[in-house]
Amino acid sequence: MSKPREPWWGYVKNVLRAYPDYKRELARLRSSVKITPRYNANGGGSGISNPTEALAMQELPRKEQLRLEAVERALAETWRLPNGRWRCSIIEQVYFRKSHTLQGAADYCHVSYDTALNWHGDFIRKVADELHLL
Repeated sequence: MSKPREPWWGYVKNVLRAYPDYKRELARLRSSVKITPRYNANGGGSGISNPTEALAMQELPRKEQLRLEAVERALAETWRLPNGRWRCSIIEQVYFRKSHTLQGAADYCHVSYDTALNWHGDFIRKVADELHLL
């Protein structure tokens, strides 16, 4: 009999599937030029009065930003592990590119399905920890 999954397991998988969309949306927001009015007593004017503030206003909604950052921290931490490149490759192919199943990604990385399954589970738990679900 298989071990039952935690209630947050499916949620984290959905966050991973949405990660590429979050990145695209953030890049779109940051590439658009926002101009804030200059701060002066006379009012009016144009141009960027505070470039840092203008950039800060170009963020995703709070929940989406937290999810994006959690996945990015988990990816950075996973990359530093032994075989981190292959671990991240499996996650990228299954969730970000959606080009392989877990079995196909395991074959591509020349690891057994059980190893890929373990790495996959480790990554999902790492993202859950970054989202403070554990």
